[in-house]
Amino acid sequence: MRKAAVIVLAAGLAIPLLGQTLNETFDHAPDYTNNWHVGYNNGSTSLTYTPGNMLLHASSSGSSIGLLSNLTFIGDVDVSFELNHQGFGQTKVGLWADSATPLVFFDLDTDDVACLWMNVPGSPVQSVCPSGPYMNRWLTLRINLRGNQVTFFADGIQLATIPYGSPAGSYVVGFGASSVPWKSGDNNTSFRHVAAQGGHNPIILIHGWCSDPGAFGSMASLLRAENLHVYLFDYALYTAPQKGTDYTIEQIAYVFGQFVDNVRSAENATGVDIVAHSEGGLVTRAWMAGLSMNSSLQAWPYSGQVVRLATIGSPHYGIALQANGSKLDPAIMQNFTGCSDTQASEMSYGSAFISTLHDQWQVFQSGQTALSNSNLLFVAGTNSTGSLECKGLISSFAAGVSCNDGLVDVESAVLPGASLTENIRYVPYQHCDTCGFGIPEARVTDSSHLTYKIIEPWLVSGIPPTQTAIGYTPPFLSGAQTGEGFLLLRFRDGDTQKPIPVNKIKDIQFTPTPALKPFAFSNQGSLTITEIPPGLYDITITIAGYRDAVLRVPVRLNLPTVPDYIVVHK
Repeated sequence: MRKAAVIVLAAGLAIPLLGQTLNETFDHAPDYTNNWHVGYNNGSTSLTYTPGNMLLHASSSGSSIGLLSNLTFIGDVDVSFELNHQGFGQTKVGLWADSATPLVFFDLDTDDVACLWMNVPGSPVQSVCPSGPYMNRWLTLRINLRGNQVTFFADGIQLATIPYGSPAGSYVVGFGASSVPWKSGDNNTSFRHVAAQGGHNPIILIHGWCSDPGAFGSMASLLRAENLHVYLFDYALYTAPQKGTDYTIEQIAYVFGQFVDNVRSAENATGVDIVAHSEGGLVTRAWMAGLSMNSSLQAWPYSGQVVRLATIGSPHYGIALQANGSKLDPAIMQNFTGCSDTQASEMSYGSAFISTLHDQWQVFQSGQTALSNSNLLFVAGTNSTGSLECKGLISSFAAGVSCNDGLVDVESAVLPGASLTENIRYVPYQHCDTCGFGIPEARVTDSSHLTYKIIEPWLVSGIPPTQTAIGYTPPFLSGAQTGEGFLLLRFRDGDTQKPIPVNKIKDIQFTPTPALKPFAFSNQGSLTITEIPPGLYDITITIAGYRDAVLRVPVRLNLPTVPDYIVVHK
C-alpha cells in the first residue's frame, strides 16, 4: 500500500507517475469508442447514445449487453457510476478482469431475490434488500478498492466494507444490463456519468485571508489516512503582513503557481487537485486565469496544472465589506487586526479585481484548459441551523446580505455556470471561528464533518454526495425560506470606455417590481444587487448626465448573474 507523503518537498523525492483517470459524461454521441468498447452482447439488446446519456436495453428474452473501458487500471481504484435502472433484470457496475469476468461489482437485481448485491472475490456476497429504493431514479454507486479491502457506497452512504484477499491488480471499468426470461419486462438502464481513478492526484490545501493552514483542522491528516498525498500552501505572512508590504491577490497567485509546479515536480504528477478556503479560491482562479503577477509584472504560466478545484466559502463575487470605493470601516477591521486591507478591498463587492477576474475566467473557460462542472465543486455555508440559519456576523453591520456563512453570501460562493444539483453543496457552518456562532466550514474535526463528507468522496471518485445524502437541506431548498438572486451590473462611458462614477447612478427600477426592495452596493463603476427574487426583469437605470440604460436580465436562484458591461452614452 502506498505511504502518505510528507508536507515538505524533499530534494530527490521520487514517486511513480499517478494512475489512469477516467471521467465520462457521455458527451461524444453517437461515438462511444473514445472510452469504451462492447465487452459482451447476447440476445436482443440495443445501445442508445444521446448527449449526456447512455441507455442500455436488454429485452425480456434473457439478453445482456455491457461496455468496458479502454483504459486499464492498476492497483488501487475508485470508481463511481450515476445510473437509473428501470424495468427488470440485473444491472452490473464495477471492475472487470476481462470481457467475461466481473470481479468487484454491484449487482442491482430485480430477480426472484430483489436486492442490491455487493461482490468481491473470495468473500461472501453482501446485500441490501429490497432493491426497490434504488430503482427508477438516478443513483450514484461507488466502489473504493484500497489495498486488501473494498468499500461500497450508494448515494454517499457506506453500505459495506469487504475483505479482498488476493486483488487481481489490473482491471477495466465495466457496466452492463441483462434480463431474464422468467420476468415479464425489459431492462432499461441509463448512465450519465462514470468516473474512475487509479491512484490519485496530489492535493493542495490553500487557506484564506488573515488565516493559515490551521483553518482546515484535521482535513489533511484525514486525507493522508486515506493514503492520499496532501500538501499545505501557507501564505499567512502575505495576507497578514503586520508591517511592510501589503500584497495583492495577484502577487500571491504568482507564488502559489510556483508552489503547485514544485509539488508536481516532486510527485512526478501531471496535475493536482486544489481545495481552497475563502480567499484561497480567488488566489487559485487568479493564477489559472492569467492574472498572477510578480514584482516585475510577470505572470507564473498556467497550462492546465489544476485537474480539479473545490472552493469552500470563497467570495468569487465579493463580500459586503466596502462601499463607494472607500477603505474598510475600522470597526469591521478591528476583528482582523494586522490583516491585508489591500486584499480585503479586492474581495469587496464590485471591485475592479472581482470584475477583471470574472472576465478573465470567462476567457479561461472558453479555452483548452477549461474545467468542466464535474471538475469544479463549490461548498457554501449557511452559518447554522434553527434561528441562526442564514445569519451571522455580517448581519450586524451590513443590511441587504442574503443567506450567508457569516461573511460570504451563498450566491457569491459559486460561479455563474455552477449547478445546484451537480456541483454546489451547502453546509450549516460558519465562515471562520469569529464569523458567527457555529462550526467553521473548513475546520474539519473528524470524518463526520459535513464539509469533509463532501470533499473526500469528490477527491477520491470525482462525484460528490447529493445534498440529500449529506443530511442537510438549506431553507431556500426546503421551501422554508424564499431563495434569492445576485446581480452584478458594470457601467462604462460609451465615449471613454472608463467606469462611470457610482455617485452618478441615481435610480434603478425593476419590472416587475420585487416584493421586497433589493439592496445595491456601489463600488468602482459597478452595482452589486442582492436580495432580488429569481425571475426575468426589465431594468431601467438612471445615470446623471447620461441616457437611461435599459436591459433585460434573468436572475437565477442562488447564483450570480453578471451581464456584459452596460455602455451608456450622454
